[in-house]
Amino acid sequence: MTEKLGECTVLDLEECQGSDISTFVKLKVGSIDARVASDEVKAQIIDELLQNEKKRFRWADLQIKRLEVLEALGTMPETLEGIYLSVIEKISSRPSDITFAKSILTWLSFSVRPLKLGEVAEAAGLEVPEDVIRICSTSFVTFQRSDNKIKLSHFSSTSNVQANGTNSPA
Repeated sequence: MTEKLGECTVLDLEECQGSDISTFVKLKVGSIDARVASDEVKAQIIDELLQNEKKRFRWADLQIKRLEVLEALGTMPETLEGIYLSVIEKISSRPSDITFAKSILTWLSFSVRPLKLGEVAEAAGLEVPEDVIRICSTSFVTFQRSDNKIKLSHFSSTSNVQANGTNSPA
């Protein structure tokens, strides 16, 4: 079998994709937070990643994922409150979601009984119940499919919402 396969033409689809990989690497590395890597360091990373003679999308992607983990470690909040603030910043970066997030988190925080996903969506004015989870993220809410109930993920989430009122998303 090996002899027969040895006679076949080998076609390496990634062999000619060097410029595509280069564009991919430059785009991904360029988006690394400036607090983690300066432009000089980013240029060095790009050079290093593109040195590989057998450039492969998968290899480059895995290397970049390793860098993203290091980036996350470098910008990791030191306190629980800091983590919540970073989640709030992400919600705040989507202006259309801020009002919904405030409503959802307030309903979940002050409800006297566990609420169903549809109830929270309706109370917040959302047509698609799953948007509740998308907007508030799993950092703040826990959803149990088995009983269709949603709640704040931890007592500290409740404390944060109650302490900050509705002046911020959480």
